[in-house]
Amino acid sequence: MTFMRLPRRAWKWYMQCLENHPWKTQLISTGALLGAGDFIAQQCVEKVPLREHDFIRTARMTAVGTVVIGPIFHVWYAALDQRFSRRSPGNAMRKMTVDQSILAPVFLVLFYGAVGIVERRTIKQISDKIYEEFYPNMVVNYKIWPAVQFLNFYLFPAHLRVLVVNVVSLFWNTYLAWTSHKELEYSEP
Repeated sequence: MTFMRLPRRAWKWYMQCLENHPWKTQLISTGALLGAGDFIAQQCVEKVPLREHDFIRTARMTAVGTVVIGPIFHVWYAALDQRFSRRSPGNAMRKMTVDQSILAPVFLVLFYGAVGIVERRTIKQISDKIYEEFYPNMVVNYKIWPAVQFLNFYLFPAHLRVLVVNVVSLFWNTYLAWTSHKELEYSEP
């Protein structure tokens, strides 16, 4: 019976952390879920044996989530909520449209740039990766995120929006972690 209470206790603990330390909680949860996405990508998509798992890569992805992506989400959603403050289907549609036309493409460039930097790639290698992955990833993005974001902006209170994105992002992060590490014909510097 105690095991059954664990999810409820975890949720209560998370909500207390979110209330007491919203900034830190959102950054840490974003980093943890980006790292989890990389772990899943290596184990389930790339089929890397656990003993050969690249834990440095997972740590780098966690750092990118904590230091780059988490702060962007936190600030971005606060700005959207300030601009479109009333909760309505029309404002949810406006927020989703702004989010998907501005943040989605910028996010992909920042994501691949940040991953390239922490992996010590050259500017050419980073720009090649962005050039190769941008369009196909935007196509996949637009199949998933407009509906998710509309529901997120319409149904969920502001303090839970980053969490909603992070939970859905677990799958998206797995995809991005895989695409950011699939072989690219990097030309040596």
